[in-house]
Amino acid sequence: MAETLGQPISQNLGPGSLKFGAAGSEREFAASTTKTEFKPEYKTEDPVPLLSGDSYVPEGEWGGSVEGEFYQEYSMAGLVAWTYDNAGQTLPFIFRPNNKGALAFKGKCVISPVSVGGDAGKSNTASFSFTLVGKPEHYDAAKAGA
Repeated sequence: MAETLGQPISQNLGPGSLKFGAAGSEREFAASTTKTEFKPEYKTEDPVPLLSGDSYVPEGEWGGSVEGEFYQEYSMAGLVAWTYDNAGQTLPFIFRPNNKGALAFKGKCVISPVSVGGDAGKSNTASFSFTLVGKPEHYDAAKAGA
């Protein structure tokens, strides 16, 4: 039987936090976000055979994305407008999946504008996918005071 060390085997996503921008001017997405995924990748290339019989393995590259979905709000202060105001900028982010848990992630990503609209007479959502830049970090948010 697996030991759980007093921790739950599974936790719900949220309540948590998803912030983009520099400290002091962050934009919190959590109150409008219905889905959030942090999807880092480390891409490697195939080894290259060398005459000596050895292989050269090129250094890998970090990539991936921070993705999700949020409710569209059509004011100039809403998240839709924010994605257009910041499109193409590389901004820091912090993602804490559950405020009761210590695990959090931070890094940088490139902001992309979202699609706008949907079904008339309904509350519509917009999907976002912001490309990660460099190696993201995980950290103990409880110790960091975040």
